[in-house]
Amino acid sequence: LKSVEKLEFSDEHGDHESKTESEISIKPVLISSQDGMSIQGKVIINPFGTSSQKTFFDKKDSTVSPFFHGQNTALKYSSEGVEGSRSFTLLESKQGLGVDVSLGGNSGVAIYGGVLAGVEFGKRKGILDVGAYGGSELNIGDVVNISGDATFRSSLFGNGYELSQSGEASVKIADHLRFGLEAETTRNLLGNGNKYDTHYMGLKVGGTWGGKSSSR
Repeated sequence: LKSVEKLEFSDEHGDHESKTESEISIKPVLISSQDGMSIQGKVIINPFGTSSQKTFFDKKDSTVSPFFHGQNTALKYSSEGVEGSRSFTLLESKQGLGVDVSLGGNSGVAIYGGVLAGVEFGKRKGILDVGAYGGSELNIGDVVNISGDATFRSSLFGNGYELSQSGEASVKIADHLRFGLEAETTRNLLGNGNKYDTHYMGLKVGGTWGGKSSSR
């Protein structure tokens, strides 16, 4: 179950878009490793949400609009049912650049990417994570949304890493309700030396809230 809050606002520095996505979920994932394949439950508890923001170089009034991209996550817990896979992210920050391309009629494409740093306990055993990320999003009339992203995290002082790739497609079925499909794969090397991959595909149900404001 996901909850998404969106906000668009303007100030003397330009136009901004922000999104906060909270998630509490248990998903059945296929685990593949040197020991074979199994089904485990992936738990994600992210009550305070992952906050993303676009800060445009100028006003968002042209066909192509470049922006600064930022994304922050705090106090997130996850586990994939594999020994040593429990993870607690104290804080993770992503910073990068992107571009919005308007397709007219509240439709557009966004592409972004950058670097990350975070403090993580448990899964990768090194406390400090570094890495890179990238993603894209297609929005059609604020009704259909298709997005995908990839993130690589590696422990700066340990030997663990994670490569995750995900995508989702959703349709607005009511004023504050979306329904769709999501898929995710990850490749993992744990701090204890275990290697495994996860695969998931399932339904997505979530609420969306948002608005626009301006200040001068």
